Amino acid sequence: MQCPHCGSEEHFYHETSRENVPEIADQGLLPLSYGQSFVGEMGEMLSPDMFDEEELEDIPKEDFIQRTYYMTKEPQSLKYGEVLLRFPASAVKHRGYDVDPYTTDTIPPDLMEIKVQDRWLPIRSVS
Repeated sequence: MQCPHCGSEEHFYHETSRENVPEIADQGLLPLSYGQSFVGEMGEMLSPDMFDEEELEDIPKEDFIQRTYYMTKEPQSLKYGEVLLRFPASAVKHRGYDVDPYTTDTIPPDLMEIKVQDRWLPIRSVS
């Protein structure tokens, strides 16, 4: 089943944990991560609240802008979460890149699909 808004257009992909799916199905994919200065040694996403003022002074201002990271190709295996989401590339109006591509846009839930047993389903149908 294809996203009714997607047609055969290009998709972007986002990994997340299962526990985030109901919220994404309700609110969409929100830009909640920060830039690469806030990625820990094990790949975990950190928050500015975890740093002291002196450490924060050395972080580039653009890393404080909240964003959602995505992939331009479907991954063969998951690295950052237990579920894979996709959305049409046209849903991303503001694009950026540091180590990976990201957007500051919220992706509406009506455009989101989740991969379940090798099939793409509307995210709202499984949450």
